[in-house]
Amino acid sequence: MSDETTPTTTPAAAPNFAAEAKPAQTNGSIPRARLNEEISKRQEAFSTRDQALSRVAELESQLQQAQSSLTQTQTTNSQELHLMGLGFKAESVRRFFRREYQAAASEAGANAPTFDAWLESSKADPLYAVHFDRMAPPTEPAPLAGTITPPAATFTGNPDAGTTQPVAHQSREWTVEDIRRERAKSGGKLGAHRDIMIAQLKAQGIIS
Repeated sequence: MSDETTPTTTPAAAPNFAAEAKPAQTNGSIPRARLNEEISKRQEAFSTRDQALSRVAELESQLQQAQSSLTQTQTTNSQELHLMGLGFKAESVRRFFRREYQAAASEAGANAPTFDAWLESSKADPLYAVHFDRMAPPTEPAPLAGTITPPAATFTGNPDAGTTQPVAHQSREWTVEDIRRERAKSGGKLGAHRDIMIAQLKAQGIIS
């Protein structure tokens, strides 16, 4: 029997191929590139919303200013028409009354009267009475007792003025011989004395 001992070797463990083939487990996290994209879109949406809200606020402010300007213009025109209807033709006087009313209305606040009422109550005020006194209607002249008829025009001119040939005097007697000579001068016509000649010939019974 030999004293030498044979060493014992432990066999290597076989590789676990099943464990290596199993896919790695994920914890459900979003890839960084996609996350950055979503964050960028969200920020862009917030920026667009803020710009839209700012534009809406700007438009509302412009609308309020336009409405205020329109109201002021309508008020001024109404006051101007009322003053002109009362006879205040001078623009400086109308502007004076409008400014005075604005000051009075500002002091009265909610109890401020209308422009027409304030103007009516201001007629006795020494500051405004001078302007109302100038607007007193002028005294109209009394109507005439009757109408004057212009004299009829008297015609003193020559009734034959401007004619090519003066009318013959009615007292002239036209004989048949005179008529023949007149026709010879007028180229076979009786000329300007035709009516007189015919009337005299009818009166003499020569023609009918």
